[in-house]
This record gives sequence, structure tokens and C-alpha cells, in this order.
Amino acid sequence: MSSVDNCFPPASRDDWVNAVEKMLRNAAADSLLRYDEDGLIVDALYDSGSTQLAGDMATSVRRLSHDPVQRVAFGWDIRQPLHINGDVKAINKCIIDDVEQGATSLWLRADRDAQIDFGGLFDGIMLPAVGVHLDSGASTYQLVDRFIAYIDGDISKANLHAGLDPFMAEGDADSDVILAAGFALANRAATQIPTSIFAVNGWHWHNKGVTAVNELAIILSSVTDIMRRAMEAGIAPRAIAALIEVTIALPADLYAGLAKCRAIRHGWAGIVSALGLDPDQHRLRLHAAPSLRMFSLLDQDVNMLRSTTALLGGALGNADALTGFAHDILTGETARGRRLARMTQLLMIEESGIAKAIDPAGGSGFIEARADDLAKAAWSAFQMLESKGGASSCYKDNVFADLASEGQAKANARLVMGDAMILGVTLQPDMAPVADIDAGGWGGDGSLIARPAHIIEEFRRKASARQPRIICLLPSGTMDQALQSLKADSDQLCAIGGLSVITLVCGADTARDIRAAKPDVVIYIASKLDAIAGLRADMSALMPDTTFVAAADITGASSLIDALELLLGQQTNA
Repeated sequence: MSSVDNCFPPASRDDWVNAVEKMLRNAAADSLLRYDEDGLIVDALYDSGSTQLAGDMATSVRRLSHDPVQRVAFGWDIRQPLHINGDVKAINKCIIDDVEQGATSLWLRADRDAQIDFGGLFDGIMLPAVGVHLDSGASTYQLVDRFIAYIDGDISKANLHAGLDPFMAEGDADSDVILAAGFALANRAATQIPTSIFAVNGWHWHNKGVTAVNELAIILSSVTDIMRRAMEAGIAPRAIAALIEVTIALPADLYAGLAKCRAIRHGWAGIVSALGLDPDQHRLRLHAAPSLRMFSLLDQDVNMLRSTTALLGGALGNADALTGFAHDILTGETARGRRLARMTQLLMIEESGIAKAIDPAGGSGFIEARADDLAKAAWSAFQMLESKGGASSCYKDNVFADLASEGQAKANARLVMGDAMILGVTLQPDMAPVADIDAGGWGGDGSLIARPAHIIEEFRRKASARQPRIICLLPSGTMDQALQSLKADSDQLCAIGGLSVITLVCGADTARDIRAAKPDVVIYIASKLDAIAGLRADMSALMPDTTFVAAADITGASSLIDALELLLGQQTNA
């Protein structure tokens, strides 16, 4: 607006609160508060970003990527994931297609102790031009040795990221052996050191179930232990800091992912500062990838939407590298799915221009406060892990694993109790059959990818096998709004379970129609069964295995699974 007469008048926070409460019809603005999985408050009204920042929180520590100039000029590293199993020629073709169509590095996951034909795998690939990130669980260091042997011991022939994680989520790594292997690489001649050696992978822990706060705390504890052990081995902090990369998981909530990118950088700054290093001169190398635990076998196209918002959070959070998974990765990814995952990132870089902004989210009161809260909570959790002996002790004593189990149980409970919704699963559910998971793929191991959607998928498989006959019985006459809502909730519940329903209206022929249909379950759309007591008694004498249930009893059940089990006809009439 060019004229000062058209400018908005200044408004205080009280003015904003009053405006919000007026829109809420005098309900308190605090009624809009919600909480994330760690219990951190997500408010609906924040002060401006400039008033949120203070001291070191206002510096560039958590804003800048590892190499801002490179990111602004060319965008982030598009890291294509690939599980190396099967025909090496087919995998080589995938790699060539990936690189020709936008991938700038490769995240190569191999089965433990896999023997890989690197010559066939990289046929036609100029290795120095493409980043190679190796991941083979506890045997990654052995895979790295074989790769180095393949390039004749000359690491300058490749852009190698060794991917060693001494505290990996598989839970059975020998941390001492992996640390020693990493330090041996770090002590090579300057031109023979990999681009990065240690890959502290919070993404794997996230997929096992840990919450955002605990994921970051595990990362910080792992980084600290690597630094500590490196110094004991005579390696300077500045040298080892340059060889560490961190991977975090990005949720569908892009703001949560953005805040996580900023929070982990702040935690990293706290660690390197304690070692006497300038965090602005020793920035974190950050890789982010969409969560796989949020993926579903039901309505897999929705995984595309989840990945897009997750990747947007990482892009706005200035991640140095992003990995996009095919939306159909759980069932064996297709070439189309892989391409769409890359194109999503290329669109953000080339058409949206997100990488051109140094700090696109800077100054937002919401983002700054969310990042601040997450950083403080993660640092506190990190201090708790340190008090228990640090990463080495916590890993060996299963403290990390227990955090994953606790997080998984809470996530499952939120879904079952109706406190969390999954699009295509419990919200706007897709009635298509549940696809079979690719047992040898990224999501095939349920102990490593703990997906809450698995609960509904398993019920759907059971329902498909039993195919219960269900009748929805409507009361005679016009239904009021309350009964219409009850009917809609009942229909939604049946759709979540993949259960087909026949609808009847109470009338003179109801008993005959029910006898002909021979249902396993009859849902009466009412709060109680009193109105059909006579019908129920007659049917119970003729059809004792039929379950009658009031709609209010299933839609008001405290557990989604308990309600769905009732619809399988497993309960007896009271």
C-alpha cells in the first residue's frame, strides 16, 4: 500500500487475542492449543519472530546449510535410495536412469554381508560425479572396505560417503569395531579420506518408533560419543566434525520437519561450541528423508502427498541433502514412483526456487518458537542420555531401543484411540484390498519400520478372510440430526475396516429380510437396542450366532480395534 492512510493500525498482542476470542464466540484463545507427540505445545497465535529470538538463538547457526553457496547455486543434493538386491544389470539400469533424471547421489542399502558386484553395479557411471552413500547395517564398514578395494584403494576416484553408524537402529552393531574402522579412514592421507565417514542415522530410529525429541537426543548423544572417542584416538575435533553427517526423518507435518532441521543444527552448535569450535565455521552436514513409518499399504497414492509435504519441510529447513521415496515402495517400488519422488524435488529447486533463499522461514514467530521448544527439549533429553553414560552405554543397555518401543506403543495407541488420523486409512478410507508388502524391500521388516497403519491393514486382511455379513438397520420414520450423525459414524467405521454393509429400514418385513440375509452382525442406528427388543429376541431364537449392536456402542467405543472386532461378529449378545 503506497499511502500511509491505507496502512493497518498498530495492534498489540492483546488486540490479536481479543480478535481471536471474538471469532471463537468468546472462547479462550488457549482453547486452540494442541500438542505434538512429545507433549510440546503448538499454539495458534505467536509473537513476531524478531521478539522470539535472543542471544545465540538469533545467529545463523540453525539457519545455514553446510555449504550455502552451493545450495543457492545448484540446490540441495537429491539422494536417490536404492535397495541392492536381485539382478545387478537391472539395478545398474535403475542407477543410470536415476542419475540421468536428476539424482545427484545414491543411498545404496544392501543386505547385511551382501557380496556386491561393484563393477556391474556402476557400469557406465562416472563415480567422482555421483555421491555414493553406503548402508548395510552392522556390516557397513566391511562393505566400505570392499568398495575401496574396487576402486583400487584410491578414494579420489569416487565421492564416497562411508555411512558408518556405530549406534544403528538394528541394535546389534559392535560400536567399538565400527568406531575403529571410521577412525582408520579418518587417519588416511588427506586426499584419501571419504567425503564423510560417520552417518548418524536418526531416520532409522524414528522408523522404529522414537519421537522427534528422542530422535534428536539420540543423534546428539551419538555425535558426542563419536567426538569423544575420536579425541581419545588422537583425532582433532575440527577434523572429525567435518566427517560426520546426520540423517533425520521428516514427518508429513512440514512445519514439524522444518523445526526439526533447525533444532538439530542448534544442538550440533552446542556440541561443537563446547569443543572450542565456531559453529558457523563447522556447520552440520544434514540429510533428511521422509518418514517411512507414516506410509500405508492402503491408498498408496496418498504416500505421494505425505512425501511432498515432508520434503517441503526439509527444503524450507535448508537440508543439505534430501531423499524422496517412491509412494509404492512398500510393495516394491516402480520406476514411475522413483521418478515422481525425484521430480518433486526438482520442481522445488527449478520451478519453486526454494533453494534460492538462504533462510526462507526465518523470522516466523511460529517456526522460531517451534524450533526453540524442540531444541530445548531435545537438549534436555540428550543430557539425560549423557547422565546414563552416553551413547555407548545407552546403546548397549537398550536405552535407545526402549525409547523406540515406548514411542511405537504411544503412536499405536493414538491411532487405536482415535487421537491420530491417517488419510486413506482412518480418514476417507479406501475400500480397496490391502496390497502385499515387499518382504525384501525398505519397509519389509516390521521391526525396523513400525507403521501404525499396519494395525488397520492387519484387521482388513482378517476381515477380508472372514467376510462378515453386516446389516445396518435404520429406525422407521425420519431420522433426526443425531441419528444421521450416528449413521455416518457407523458407515465410516465400517469403511475403515473394509467391511461391506447392507442397509435396511425397520418395517413389517424386517424379520423376514434378516432371516433371508443371515447376517453375522446387525447394527441398529440408535443409542440403545430397546426399540428392537422384540425383533432381537425373535432373531436370537432363530439365529443365535447373529450379533445385535447399537451404533452408539461401536462409534463410542474407546478403542477403534475393539469396535472393529465387534463388527466381525466375535462378540455374543448380552
